[in-house]
Amino acid sequence: MKRFLIGCIGLALLVACGGGGGQEAGTEGGPCYPNGTCNDGLTCLSELCVNPLSGMDIAGGTDVSVGSDMDNVDLFPLPETICDDGDVKCFGNYIGTCKYNGKRWELVSCGGNQYCDLGSCRARACVPPGKGDCMDDSTAVLCNENGSAEETTTCDSDQKCYGGACMRVPCEAGSIRCEFDSLLQCTGGAWTVESCPAGQACKGDSCVAQVCTPEEAKCATDHVANICNLNGTDWSQTACLANEHCVDGFCFPIVANPPPEPVPDAVDKEDAWGQADVPDVLTAEYLEELPSNDVIITGQNKAVINGSEVQFLQLHDADWLVADQLLMINLISEKMDDIPFPGTKDVRHNLEIRLTGIAGGQMGNFTCGNPSPYSVQIWYRYGKYPQGDEQCKDFDYQATACLLTIEEFGVPVGKIIGSFDDVVMQDCKSDGTTVQITSGLFDVEV
Repeated sequence: MKRFLIGCIGLALLVACGGGGGQEAGTEGGPCYPNGTCNDGLTCLSELCVNPLSGMDIAGGTDVSVGSDMDNVDLFPLPETICDDGDVKCFGNYIGTCKYNGKRWELVSCGGNQYCDLGSCRARACVPPGKGDCMDDSTAVLCNENGSAEETTTCDSDQKCYGGACMRVPCEAGSIRCEFDSLLQCTGGAWTVESCPAGQACKGDSCVAQVCTPEEAKCATDHVANICNLNGTDWSQTACLANEHCVDGFCFPIVANPPPEPVPDAVDKEDAWGQADVPDVLTAEYLEELPSNDVIITGQNKAVINGSEVQFLQLHDADWLVADQLLMINLISEKMDDIPFPGTKDVRHNLEIRLTGIAGGQMGNFTCGNPSPYSVQIWYRYGKYPQGDEQCKDFDYQATACLLTIEEFGVPVGKIIGSFDDVVMQDCKSDGTTVQITSGLFDVEV
């Protein structure tokens, strides 16, 4: 445990004893700024700036421990509250709600298809965040860091788009570069692009196994918070300040008279296989935070698009928004050729199904376009840059006719199993192009 050795009669008398030793204000060992703050990474402790992680020796006498027993140190007066009860705000891709009379933030993930913005989960315009694609040889398209928009870059005259990035050509033989889940290698002055296998992404100079779920938050220790990076290859660590501790993957101030510990939540309790330690009694709060099942079984999620079968192996999941009575199902394939039109190469297929107006657990048949209490919308994109039409929500095609069947709807957590058939898709720009989708199946976790 790091310790601060504090001299003179005690910390309260350090300034009178010449504390600060001539150090500049705001620096380690120097006096705090007049507003009680210090430079980044330092904490103001009894008018001195200290580093809670490395510790520091200040000519000795009093021995103050900084660590798990911080709440016993009188030098750190603990606040009675850390937020206003009922407030809502974003922490990474989690919605935090202030509870227990302002003593704790409770977090719920927005999931893979939504991003947190101003205290609300909003549908992403693209997935996965941080990944780039090529619109054509001279245009790169990047899904921004929270998936709220796609950013387009026109490559310079001496560049071409490879793996979603503008790369200089000719390239230097032997050069290697990582782009999210693609490995780029220069051979004979030209770049080649290798897509990493499922469950891997690119790091350094090779495809490696993903070690975490992108944007997942968890605590490494009581005083170190971890956030999984966007392609799942590493953790970004944040050291909590001396008067903070890590809860559910984020640093929060230690509070006086804390409330009882909640039921263990899935953010901190996942094992190496992504499974949660389930308590004997499942509360509603716990169930809302159980992680999605990422195990992929071929055949569970598929459809026939213009006569060719597509397996949705890249991503398949669901989100159930209780307040909006909205069920969203998102299906993304691996890269494929010649579907839905001959000549299309190395593209992914993305289907999004939205069913509005139903109750949790409701099953039955639903159709597109017919007046009813329910609204069914199906959008489709096959890898080219979306047209950005507001009507189509950044997809290329929208269904004008469909039959959607929900066979199983587990709430508040469980499987969504069903099918979609007789889907007729019209191009969003109304150019007369159509896509036919039949024999669609989905088996996803909500």
